[in-house]
Amino acid sequence: MKFKMIFPLLLIHFVKSAISANLCYNIALTVSSTEHKPTSYLSIKTVISDHLADCAATCGVTWTCASFFYHPQNRTCCLYSGRIAVLNLRGESGWTGYDFQGRPVPEAYASCTNNPGYEINQEAHLCYKVHTERQRGWEAEQACQDEGGILIMLNTEARKTVVEGIVEADTGNDEYFLGAEETADGEWRWMADNSIIPWVTLTGDGGNCLELEPGRVYDDTSCDDQEQKFVCEIFV
Repeated sequence: MKFKMIFPLLLIHFVKSAISANLCYNIALTVSSTEHKPTSYLSIKTVISDHLADCAATCGVTWTCASFFYHPQNRTCCLYSGRIAVLNLRGESGWTGYDFQGRPVPEAYASCTNNPGYEINQEAHLCYKVHTERQRGWEAEQACQDEGGILIMLNTEARKTVVEGIVEADTGNDEYFLGAEETADGEWRWMADNSIIPWVTLTGDGGNCLELEPGRVYDDTSCDDQEQKFVCEIFV
């Protein structure tokens, strides 16, 4: 799969559109190990475009479009609200991905900017708030829910980079709760969508909640006994 960077096209072509979600879905763009996430989270729409310029123009007039993918053989154009950097890709042939440069903060981020204390990281497609008051694990999750969010999911490399940077910058050398727990079968899963976290292989001897420590160390900890800082996110 190839990746390129382009600027908005001045010439807007008429796009002959038809819904073709399965074709786009088969690119296997994911933001976690679950397969339903692209449709419900980052995918905006799928259209049939006769030319690459049509696909680019469609992204250009779609305010929330941050990247798009085009397949010339099946003339399929897939629009996404996340940039290529936050999409995990499996390299099916024929698709080319483009970031749409110069895109301002879209109206889709209104739910983030209207919540006090929340910040936007567009590259990671992330709306987050750092809570420095310490809570137990389940209290932290409830606090996020009260704000309309969840304990943060680090289900892309871009998100991991953002949150690891927050923890590293904390002069208090503190740990932070993440939105993951160990299930009865010994698997670590994100609480928000129950998706498996393949890169966490902890035994869970220290507890069933996941924490991030300074030095980019991930560890298990007690959900009930430990009070820690935490990060909430709101889906945008």
